[in-house]
Amino acid sequence: MSSLVINLAAQMMPRPTRPHIVAEILCRKVRTRMIRRNQHESLRTLLIGRLLLTSFMGLVSSPFVSAEDKSTDPSTPSWDVGEINQFLADTESALRPLPADKIMLLAQELESRGLSRAARDLRGQLKPAELAGELLRIGQPAAALEVIATWKQASPRDALALFMEAIALSSQGSFDLAIRSLDQIDPAASTDVRSQATLLRDLTNYRQIHGKPPSADANPWNATFLADDLSTWAGPIPETERAKLPADLSRNLAKLLRYEPLQGWLWGLLGEALHADGKSQPARVCLSRASSLGYTPRWLIDHRRALEQAEKEKSASLDIALSQRKPPDAAPAEPPSVPAGWKTLFDRPREMIVLATGVLFAFVVMGLQLRQWIRR
Repeated sequence: MSSLVINLAAQMMPRPTRPHIVAEILCRKVRTRMIRRNQHESLRTLLIGRLLLTSFMGLVSSPFVSAEDKSTDPSTPSWDVGEINQFLADTESALRPLPADKIMLLAQELESRGLSRAARDLRGQLKPAELAGELLRIGQPAAALEVIATWKQASPRDALALFMEAIALSSQGSFDLAIRSLDQIDPAASTDVRSQATLLRDLTNYRQIHGKPPSADANPWNATFLADDLSTWAGPIPETERAKLPADLSRNLAKLLRYEPLQGWLWGLLGEALHADGKSQPARVCLSRASSLGYTPRWLIDHRRALEQAEKEKSASLDIALSQRKPPDAAPAEPPSVPAGWKTLFDRPREMIVLATGVLFAFVVMGLQLRQWIRR
């Protein structure tokens, strides 16, 4: 009964006529074509905009690309100029002979390991003057005398050998033998060696006579480096006292100290000689070195403190003068600088026009695409 009712109701409903069906089909086809046409136009517009923007980026990206970024093989690590220069600096010393002091250190290390023959062969690379000089510098006058004896067998009248022999003998307290070696130096020897030999003779004679090394208040030249008034010790010594000193005293003392750097009294005497030359700051350093080597007479300590106090006062007065100094007028502020890459871009008007056109076209494309989305 129920199925009969449903069939009767279906037959009574109006059916769509044929013209109505045809119209519906035509409307759907027109709508589909319009949507596809709009999509093609939007895609074509986007492709044109992308092409313009890509061309622009190709034009303006060159100022920002560095030479190091153009590596042909990114997997290969680059060797920059700094590493190359460091390599050249590290290997430069290998092209020169090893310094004498390093050879001596290596020889001592070999001897400590029981390799005496290797140490002897290594020392054999040094010239006699270099080997004897290094032995004197490390406080080995006896070993230096052995080297000098072999040296003198080949050159018995060598002025430098005789001078270094006198230094070694004087270090051992053999003042008579040291003076004898100095007397054997040829008067026709170089001025440098004769000047140093004269200084060494003065110092050796004084030590032999007085039994102590020279000082600021007692020296071979009878010069008074320091006055009785302690307040004047930081200032220059009188010209009358300075005239008593030999020419180039500080320079020759410094050369002598190259062979005997462990003699504190020599550092103290050099400090006084430099102070007499008006060089207070290096004089204070020399006095400090003398103290560090255990040479601490009262005059040296007081003079070093006087020089240190004078330096502090000078530094304080300089700080006060700088603080009271009127600061210079401030320079006009400069406009903010433009990065190098953008500055290059601003100097290229054609690229700027392309940029503006590309940006404007991008906005137009975005507007058209937004309108199509709204219509859908």
